[in-house]
Amino acid sequence: MAKLFVQAQATSNRSEYVFVQDSGSTTGGGKTGIAYNAASFTAYFVRPLGSATAITLATQTVTGAWSSGGWVEVDATNLPGIYRFDIPNAVFVTGVDHAVVMLKGASGMAPVSLEYQLTGFDPATSWLTSAQTAAAVWDEARASHVTVGTFGQYVNAELVTPTNAALVRMGPFEVKADGLGASDPLDIQTGAQHGIDIQCVDNNGAGIDITSATVTAKVYNSGATLVDTYACTATYAADGRATFTIDTTVTNTPGTYTATITRSTTANDTQVFGPLRIYVRDI
Repeated sequence: MAKLFVQAQATSNRSEYVFVQDSGSTTGGGKTGIAYNAASFTAYFVRPLGSATAITLATQTVTGAWSSGGWVEVDATNLPGIYRFDIPNAVFVTGVDHAVVMLKGASGMAPVSLEYQLTGFDPATSWLTSAQTAAAVWDEARASHVTVGTFGQYVNAELVTPTNAALVRMGPFEVKADGLGASDPLDIQTGAQHGIDIQCVDNNGAGIDITSATVTAKVYNSGATLVDTYACTATYAADGRATFTIDTTVTNTPGTYTATITRSTTANDTQVFGPLRIYVRDI
């Protein structure tokens, strides 16, 4: 049976149009001529954890005002099997979230059931338009949506009120390692502690001065998760040369890693070099 969404309230005055199938029809035709007082014709409803409650059926006209239990055939010729049924308000009062109505018993009729999902709003008028949805999202106070890990927290913390903001110059900057003369991958033995000499260079291959700068190396695994951060020691600062030691925090787990080198002179001046590919494996 189809589920209808209806607002739970004390006074609904809801008229339903139902199709009563002829139980003897092989084509699904409608049953005509069922009066409110037809022999054995009954109506009941039930709400969660309640018992079946009889509905007193009453005469009605096609265009008459709602009247609890009202029943009338709409048009036997043009709408065979279609009846108007005025559902009692008791079906829709608050306190539960759904209700079921059943009509049955008249000669030749197949039982009819109606299921209602009771809501706290009027489904006919409460759906938001696209403009209302946009207004509800974009006009919402961001202070109400700062739960850690949510998109709202990211927008508030990272885009609206970022802390320790830095001017990150994205290059093109490269990092050369171990005197290879290029940003070639490095092979490192599993479980080894290995010193890595690096040089921060610009697009022309010229070293970037790291005098008085803080230089750090960040190593990420293949899932882009930061594994460890290492402080770099300048070996020839004017030419961008430095060294750091990668340890077993990384090398105990074989795999493919990437390293980026960050050069910071102030809180608002940061350059990121790399990435440099690192293979940890049995060599």
